[in-house]
Amino acid sequence: MKKGIFLFISILLTNFGLSQNLFKTDKNDLTYAFVEALKNKEFGDFRQAIYILKKCAKIDTTCGACFFEIAKIYEKADDKLNALKYAIKAVEIDTINYWYLRFLAQLQIKNELYYEAECTYKKLVEYGSIKNDDWYNYSLVLFKSKKNGEALNILNKIEYQNGVSEVVSIEKYKYYLNIKKYKIAENEILKLIKYFPDNYNYYGILAETYAIENKRKEALKYYFFILNNDSFNIKALTSLARFYLNTNDTDNARITYNKVFLDTKIERTIKLQSLKDCIINSYDQFMIYRYLPGIIKYYYSIDSTNYFLLEIYCDYYEKIKNYKDAIKTCFSIVRTKDNNQIYWQRIFYYYDILQEYSKICYYADSIIKIYPENQFINLIAGIANYQMNNKIKALDYLKRGYNNMSNNNFINNQCILYLAETYYKLGKRDSAYFYFDLGIRNMNNLIMMNNYAYYLSENSDSLEKAKHLSLITLKSEPENCTFLDTYAWILYKCKSYKLALKFIKSAYLKCGRNNGDIIEHYGDILYCNNKKDKAIKYWRKALEFKEDNDKLKFKLSNFKCE
Repeated sequence: MKKGIFLFISILLTNFGLSQNLFKTDKNDLTYAFVEALKNKEFGDFRQAIYILKKCAKIDTTCGACFFEIAKIYEKADDKLNALKYAIKAVEIDTINYWYLRFLAQLQIKNELYYEAECTYKKLVEYGSIKNDDWYNYSLVLFKSKKNGEALNILNKIEYQNGVSEVVSIEKYKYYLNIKKYKIAENEILKLIKYFPDNYNYYGILAETYAIENKRKEALKYYFFILNNDSFNIKALTSLARFYLNTNDTDNARITYNKVFLDTKIERTIKLQSLKDCIINSYDQFMIYRYLPGIIKYYYSIDSTNYFLLEIYCDYYEKIKNYKDAIKTCFSIVRTKDNNQIYWQRIFYYYDILQEYSKICYYADSIIKIYPENQFINLIAGIANYQMNNKIKALDYLKRGYNNMSNNNFINNQCILYLAETYYKLGKRDSAYFYFDLGIRNMNNLIMMNNYAYYLSENSDSLEKAKHLSLITLKSEPENCTFLDTYAWILYKCKSYKLALKFIKSAYLKCGRNNGDIIEHYGDILYCNNKKDKAIKYWRKALEFKEDNDKLKFKLSNFKCE
């Protein structure tokens, strides 16, 4: 994948030792060296281009063009962080250069630094050098920053100065659709239809808008208008079939999909894409279990080696939660296709759902050697080893996953969560607390907060902090018996026995009757509230769920309040 390619480039750059006789420069040779660097860039030799440019920048630290060109090379290699770093250096040297500022703003958007991008566009406005494309991108940044009024003003200004355009109207349409101002959204598309009546895509968008509003008559009017003029419009047929599915009109959905699937004039690739769409959007039992299997088998009988069709089989098996056959199909793909990264991800994902952690552990090492920077595979391998109690091995995978952060915040946060849990299970509390602190700063993960609070209380570390974290989880989910149990346990550790009794009783009554830990905690707290007989009763009940717990057995005759 792109990220993997660049990491390979980075390694080469780091270890690259260019022979000194290929680069001889002093202050008078910089122009020649710069031109040589650009030649290398054009011929695709990024290593040598960056090497020369960095040497130029070292000799002349005011060479903004050097940093700008380095940034462009990194951006081309999909290393947006390094690209941003050098773009900032270029702007620091030449603060009013239009091209530097414009490129910096684009990189800030790519790195999701919308406030910073907004500041950069403000500079372009201030210097009077902003152009139409920049105004449009500036509006997108303002939308991201929730400054919707300012964003709309910019789009209206662009339209006033340049006339009606698709990019502006579609952006306004998306905004109004998102806030459910459907009539204004419709008007934006009607405006495009007025100015560009031959573009059937706009009629399709309008039909889908009416579909969202449950205006069946209006939606069908525009779908049929498109198909009467272009009977093989695949987008319209697929969208219409999806509309029928969403309105529980299974018969018409099947008839419409058949027009795509069974027409010999339509390319098979397009048919398969529509089939994939049908699988994703079907929720009717007849469509899922009666109609789709026949269509898939029909195509499979024609070409059983088509990996895209095999992927569709995977989608179908995933849809019906038949993960074992999904795994078998993925293995069929990895045996016939060269780049199998996506399919190995799916194999690991399905094994994780089935909790077949030993299978993941079996394949992990060999697959990680092929795709060492794949964050998802490292994460799942880490979780599997954690579940199999291979904590040291789990750390190795999880660290690699953490060091290859991606744009997927969910996966990033899962790496942090499991690093914290793994370190804690290994008894390395300082490291565990570091990742817990990092996690609760980066995400609103209530489970992580609860676990962190519980661990702090178990070790009597920062009980006030534990109480604070636990209260946050309870405010979000006051009926969650796990959160109630944690808060009760923290109060117990703080020797607030009466208040602890109130919360542990609530946890027990809500859903703790079959939870050995909650029942045991109930016993401990009862004992410290001078209800010793009742405490013994609950400890004995806890033993039904925790038979081999010697610590619990010891409590029956030797318990002391903390």
